[in-house]
Amino acid sequence: MAKHPHAHEQFKVFVGTSVDDINVQIQAFSASGASPRSIGIDHRGGRYLVSLGYEKSPGASSVKLTSTNLGKLSLDAPEAIEAALSTASKAVENVICHELYSAPDGSLVAVFLSHG
Repeated sequence: MAKHPHAHEQFKVFVGTSVDDINVQIQAFSASGASPRSIGIDHRGGRYLVSLGYEKSPGASSVKLTSTNLGKLSLDAPEAIEAALSTASKAVENVICHELYSAPDGSLVAVFLSHG
């Protein structure tokens, strides 16, 4: 059975003190022939952990992370979160995937992985 073009079996973990710090690491990693497919993110103790799902690809393109604070949104209003995500994504071209995390101040932050 043929593998779906978005499927992946390899993962790389990055740790840093900011999304921008991890963005630099991911850009360097993707330049080595990694074709990113997905991200996971966790924030605790002032540090960020990003897991990147990828496949090796000789024609891999560059990628970047963009974070956007969506504000203090209630989990009881998923439609408001969807609307905020939709609005935030319009400022980012070529989105591959996204992840959400809760910031220490209680706001919701979206991190977009995009071709860049």
